[in-house]
Amino acid sequence: MTDDYRVLLLQASGSIFTNHDRYTPLEFSHYYLKEIFQNLMGFHQFHIVRAQGTAILEQDAILQSASDDMTKTLEKFYAPN
Repeated sequence: MTDDYRVLLLQASGSIFTNHDRYTPLEFSHYYLKEIFQNLMGFHQFHIVRAQGTAILEQDAILQSASDDMTKTLEKFYAPN
């Protein structure tokens, strides 16, 4: 039923959780959602695009970073298997 189904998660956060610092372990939502979509629901691929630092960074920097991440992720998302 879910052959080649793909999930694209768009996530915004007030802080930055992907710098491999003390905050990184606090970002667990994508691990949980990936397990739900892939192992429970049987989706084939799981991708995430983040807009991070909304409480601490300038809007233009956040949007540029998210846009770059979206461009890279969409290439993988729409690539044939």
